[in-house]
Amino acid sequence: MKLASIHIYPLKSGRPIDLAASEVMPRGLPGDRRWMLVDETGRFITARQVPRLAMVEALLEGDVLRLRAPRMTELAIPVQPASPNHLMVTVWKDQVKAVAPSEAADAWFSEWLGKPVRLVQMTDDIHRHVDPDYGRPGDEVSFADGFPLLLITTASLADLNRRLAQPVPMRRFRPNLVIEGAEPYAEDTWTRLRIGEV
Repeated sequence: MKLASIHIYPLKSGRPIDLAASEVMPRGLPGDRRWMLVDETGRFITARQVPRLAMVEALLEGDVLRLRAPRMTELAIPVQPASPNHLMVTVWKDQVKAVAPSEAADAWFSEWLGKPVRLVQMTDDIHRHVDPDYGRPGDEVSFADGFPLLLITTASLADLNRRLAQPVPMRRFRPNLVIEGAEPYAEDTWTRLRIGEV
């Protein structure tokens, strides 16, 4: 088996960034799903409800997050907000503390989506725990749906696509790690993964 590709999604439901290498931190890959959009009630918004969100590029460049979308002027916001505005947001059933880093970003996304939304960020001092039924005590996750890493094998996707009238691309599943050389769905049984010395 081998690691075929690595991806992060700085903005939950945004376009991926392909990486050649990455560290693995307690809450996943650095920069992965640390920003997301919420509605006026603070509930998370994803491409499941708003498909055009998947067209947004959120690029991490040093201490700046650059936001790009078709027919929108690029917007750059600092990765470390100058005067953070804290609020509570909802990701599935989890109530999570977050930071609203930029009113300009709120306006940018609201214009892009045609409805009022806010950009929120999980800074390093904010903690969200993995569901204790599935993780160990103290395990943390970013704004991902439930776990620090999402892994899929190329064989699983190939098997699924053989069953579908219209094949789906790997990116549809938004994985962080793509593994080659395993049997289809082998990842469903894995409890540990070792890549090199990690």
